[in-house]
Amino acid sequence: MHKAARTKKTKASLKIRDIAVDRKPTPTQQLLQQEHQQKREAGTPSIVPTKKVKLKTVHDDSWYVAYAVLVDFYRLNGHTSVLRSDPNQKLMGWVKRQRNNRRVGKLCQKKIDELDQLRFVWHRTNHAWDAKYNMLVEYQKKFGHCIVPSETFYLPLSGWINRQKHLYRSRHEFKYLTPDDRTEALQKIPGWSWEI
Repeated sequence: MHKAARTKKTKASLKIRDIAVDRKPTPTQQLLQQEHQQKREAGTPSIVPTKKVKLKTVHDDSWYVAYAVLVDFYRLNGHTSVLRSDPNQKLMGWVKRQRNNRRVGKLCQKKIDELDQLRFVWHRTNHAWDAKYNMLVEYQKKFGHCIVPSETFYLPLSGWINRQKHLYRSRHEFKYLTPDDRTEALQKIPGWSWEI
């Protein structure tokens, strides 16, 4: 019985995050109490929140900590396309959340601008397509044609070209949709052919 009473007392005196041991107010609670007292003295109505208050500055600080990690990633790799296979899974998750937050309107313009300074990849699949397209344009400029050999060095580009041709054929045969702007972009490259 004595042990149970002691455990009950310990649980009552400990609160997670908002109240410190022995029910002393945290600095956040002290600031809220001071603000409430000032408003009461000034005659301004004030509501003291009873639930945990999530301060914007704390959230912003954690955002900028993750942003600094992304800056380091950008300096090392020259891009911000953090893949699912990247060892830093937290960074990959954070990058994915930034894309989602922007899509649903939860990311402020200041943060969007800061990410844009790092050439942030907002649409990962579009970015990958554009990168391969640009490789093909460079290949065509260098060699004067679009017939890419399937040698080790050119294998990724050659495979991508074959996928584009397959998607194009599927679109016409089975009504599978390939974006028209991509089809037009490929057709503008001198020497491009849909033949395999």
